[in-house]
Amino acid sequence: MKFARNLLVSSAVCLTISFSTAHFGQASAQGACNDKNVIERLPPPPNGCHKERITAVGNQRPTAYWAQKSAEDHWQDEVLNRYGERYGQWRNATCITTECGPSSFAGFTRCTYAGYPCATKVQLDPALSRDEISELQRLLKKHGFWVKVDGLFGEKTHQALQKWQRSKNLTDDGLPSRENLEALRKA
Repeated sequence: MKFARNLLVSSAVCLTISFSTAHFGQASAQGACNDKNVIERLPPPPNGCHKERITAVGNQRPTAYWAQKSAEDHWQDEVLNRYGERYGQWRNATCITTECGPSSFAGFTRCTYAGYPCATKVQLDPALSRDEISELQRLLKKHGFWVKVDGLFGEKTHQALQKWQRSKNLTDDGLPSRENLEALRKA
């Protein structure tokens, strides 16, 4: 009997859990996200934000944490399908809202995420040539970071460059820029 009463109480508590949060990324100082002027002042792609608000509903989950994770994954999938991986990080979105509430299953939660996708990495205009990226990879290897020297700047080269930058107390952007190549040459 005591178990049934505790189960009923915890089900009622789960059904009343409902919360909503909103925060501003790049538009925080410019006013509320419902103001169209704020959206128009966001920096445009390729290094800024898209003007289309993406909304995604996650699956029903037994805890708020997993419901939020599901909604975030759905939002990222939607953005990846529309704009590509440079915009797919929830933490870089602006004017985001998170709403969670009870689902149709007792004790389960469902969340909805909405926000404007913003670029995660700066797109470089004069990118390094393949030979220069190979040189950057050779220099990283010389400094003790394992990377494949193939002239392609991938995730492992990015991570190795960031680790090298941190070891030298430099800004750890991990970008294949001329400044980073010159710093590696001088080290």
